Amino acid sequence: MEEKEEYIPGETVVCLAEGLPTPEIFWTDENSGIVIENATFIITSAMTGQQKYTCAASNEIRGVIHVETKTLDFRVKTSSEHFTFIYSFNMRLELKCL
Repeated sequence: MEEKEEYIPGETVVCLAEGLPTPEIFWTDENSGIVIENATFIITSAMTGQQKYTCAASNEIRGVIHVETKTLDFRVKTSSEHFTFIYSFNMRLELKCL
C-alpha cells in the first residue's frame, strides 16, 4: 500500500495481503465506523480534511482467525484549494490555499 500524506478525489488506495487461505481484505473508516468490503477504495470529494482508514486482512486457519491491520492517516485536498487563472494575454497566476 502506497502511503501519502495527501490525496485528491479520484485517486485509489489499494491494500494487498497474501496468505493461505487467501485473506479477506476490508477498509474501516475510523471516523464513522463504515466498512468498505473491498481491497480498493476511491478517494471521493465527500471526504474532506483529515481522514483515517484502517485496512484489515483476515483469514482462518484451523479455527483460529488471524488479522493484520495497517492504518493510513491522510488529508484530502479538494479542488477549491488550488485555483489556476489564465489571462488572455498569456500571463498565468496560480493561487494555492493553505
